[in-house]
Amino acid sequence: MPSTPDNAGYMIAAYIVTTVIYLAYTISLWRRGRAMLRSGDD
Repeated sequence: MPSTPDNAGYMIAAYIVTTVIYLAYTISLWRRGRAMLRSGDD
């Protein structure tokens, strides 16, 4: 009977990398939005 591959470490690493990318993108959008609002208050 074939055994399942032991790649749980890669799955966890992929989730961590994806989370970091999403957080960086969210922070980037948030900062860009704040800059737009500030520049419009002239």
